[in-house]
Amino acid sequence: MRQESDLGPSRVTVVVFDLDGTLVNSSWIKKGAYLHAMARWTGGAVEDHERAYAIHGTVNRVEQLRRSFAEVNGEPPSEAVSDGLVATYGEFCAAHSGEIKLLPGFRDFYERTHDRYRLLIASNAPCDEVRLLCDRLGITHCFDKTYGHPVSKETALRETTAAYGIPPTSILFVGDRKEDGLAAQAAGTRFSLIAHSGESSPGQIGAVTSFGELIDVLDAAEAAS
Repeated sequence: MRQESDLGPSRVTVVVFDLDGTLVNSSWIKKGAYLHAMARWTGGAVEDHERAYAIHGTVNRVEQLRRSFAEVNGEPPSEAVSDGLVATYGEFCAAHSGEIKLLPGFRDFYERTHDRYRLLIASNAPCDEVRLLCDRLGITHCFDKTYGHPVSKETALRETTAAYGIPPTSILFVGDRKEDGLAAQAAGTRFSLIAHSGESSPGQIGAVTSFGELIDVLDAAEAAS
């Protein structure tokens, strides 16, 4: 018997969002936390830290800090230093958490689409931190499930496919970095880049600059299915 995923494009029924830079304006805080932690615990100049961030900035903060420390210092951090890096990063985020805002247009997106799609979050940030932020912003009710570290985005997408018993192409992952597109490609899901850069990513069904444009992408995908 042929499976639904063999019959061509499936209707999108689940939309999974990245968090930082996609739903909220927190990307600058996360980079600031990284630079603050690196300045406190490592040698090297800011330029070295920036270079390491460009290489390792897309993984979860624990790995990002470990790899960046090794990149700058030529050896991995001790367990104590690794713990210190992560703690310093977390302290910076906590101090600036009140500055994180929901990006414009999401509440309208939710009101217009929540009866058509299941919405989830897949983030590299710690899961408890993601849930606390969603509570503070008053959007917890918008999402069926929230994934965060230690679960990777690719794993979150695969688990969502299994949990709902749907083909991967019924899931649209929305993120603001091309690496999010690679996670979607690895999991076999669709992808839409929400950014102003205009970069394309593997498997995307539309690059958008707003949640309003994302609705247009979903409408087009539904019409084509």
